[in-house]
Amino acid sequence: MSYEKEVIEYYGAEHQLIVAIEELSELTKELTKALRGNPSRDRIIEETGDVQVVIPQIMEIFGFTLNDTFPVMLAKQERTRGIMHAEGETDDQTD
Repeated sequence: MSYEKEVIEYYGAEHQLIVAIEELSELTKELTKALRGNPSRDRIIEETGDVQVVIPQIMEIFGFTLNDTFPVMLAKQERTRGIMHAEGETDDQTD
């Protein structure tokens, strides 16, 4: 059994969704602190790690995989790149 399935079975999907919301909120809080001039690299790393733990749980609960999200991610990246090029903010070099 995967870690995600094990955690969801033990604690329940609703509980783990609450945990996910809390972890996302904690990362948001640390990023906000950074924007206000009080960055903590260690806290941002920790909260990012926590979010990376709960993302696969969200995927398991709602029944999707990276195969589902990857095309969405690529489309959003391409859309942003198109906007940047249209606004003249980047050159034509690609990564």
